[in-house]
Amino acid sequence: MRVQDVENTLAITEQLFKEKGLDSAWTRVIAVVVQPGIDYGDNFFVHYDRNLAHDLSRFIETQPLIYEAHSTDYQSPKALSGLIEDHFAILKVGPALTSAFREAVFSLALIENELIPKKLQSNLVTVINKDMIKNPKYWGKYFKGSNLEVTLARKYSLSDRIRYYWMDSSVQNSLNRLILNLTDIQIPGQVLHQYGLIETDEAIPSKNSISPQAIIINRIDEVLQKYRVACQSE
Repeated sequence: MRVQDVENTLAITEQLFKEKGLDSAWTRVIAVVVQPGIDYGDNFFVHYDRNLAHDLSRFIETQPLIYEAHSTDYQSPKALSGLIEDHFAILKVGPALTSAFREAVFSLALIENELIPKKLQSNLVTVINKDMIKNPKYWGKYFKGSNLEVTLARKYSLSDRIRYYWMDSSVQNSLNRLILNLTDIQIPGQVLHQYGLIETDEAIPSKNSISPQAIIINRIDEVLQKYRVACQSE
């Protein structure tokens, strides 16, 4: 995004506020949303480049505002800290968090396949895939390619269109079954380790099981922690 684009956005928006008699509301505006050269697609993301964003970063120093950075999902901790230091003080994130939820749930579904009798399994991945095929409203216009490419995108795209289906009743029922199945047993630590749900050998619990809900929350929190660290950096 160019400095000129931001200048034009601010000028036009201020004019419209004042035309509507909202002068006092304009004085309470604290930020403007910008795209500082970062983005992501189904299977890629663009790293933040501080050099390319230099002019944009310096411009906001002349304004009584801060930036909200759009699409900061999947950026590294270093990149997030750089964004904060360059005055992109509000970091918008969404799909990186919902993808973390999906990753944890899908891993738990694989564990369920190993530990729970087939007739009692939730079949979560199959259920949500069928639901998406039945109702392509939230992904149909986004994914192109072969049948395999589209199938993989529905499940694993970084844009995480699957997030729109978790509240569907059939998916909720399946998810609840998955959680219940894995709550009723003690998941072996080495199995959690195999599926990436605990990171190190030292973290493998010897006696106490980790609840599936805690596993999901921990995975999401790993993403949030990057933002906490970035926002606390000096």
